[in-house]
Amino acid sequence: LPDIEGVDGGTITGISDDGTKLSGIVQNVSSWSPFLPAIWENGIPSALPVQENSGFGGRTDNISGDGSVAVGYTDDDNYFWYASIWVNGELTVLNGEQAYGVSNNGRYIVGTNGNSYEPGFMFDRETEEMSMINEPGATNSAVLVGAVTNEGVVYGSQSGMPSSRNAFIWTKDNGAVWFKDYLVKD
Repeated sequence: LPDIEGVDGGTITGISDDGTKLSGIVQNVSSWSPFLPAIWENGIPSALPVQENSGFGGRTDNISGDGSVAVGYTDDDNYFWYASIWVNGELTVLNGEQAYGVSNNGRYIVGTNGNSYEPGFMFDRETEEMSMINEPGATNSAVLVGAVTNEGVVYGSQSGMPSSRNAFIWTKDNGAVWFKDYLVKD
């Protein structure tokens, strides 16, 4: 584990294509503080930067195929979460609450925007465009998004109780389509 006072545990949340880089969290197992985003490279962990005056710290939730882009969240001194991207270890903070997924090529980041009544998001690192993602037919719906392809196709579901969630596919050009309808297309 990194040589950080109080850190005695960790959790892995993602892995690069070749298995040499892992994303996750390092923390104090009994108190959860510090709670820091981390990357393991060739088995050696290191904590990633967090926001200045961070409350608990943050975590990484996924990593790109080549291991250069990690995504997750960092918090501020009021413990509010912010979607965060680390490119080669350098932190960028977005407006969303938490980034859950990154395309294999590292271009697209997807996540949630906060409370359970807000749409998800997709951030394009190349154009720096932020797209809001709603369920099919809605303009302000709660969704969970966690997977995105190299072409920016997003896979997600409705938020809420697991028994009421329906999966959808979203593209910038066509918006969201229920997954069941997508499967039966011509």
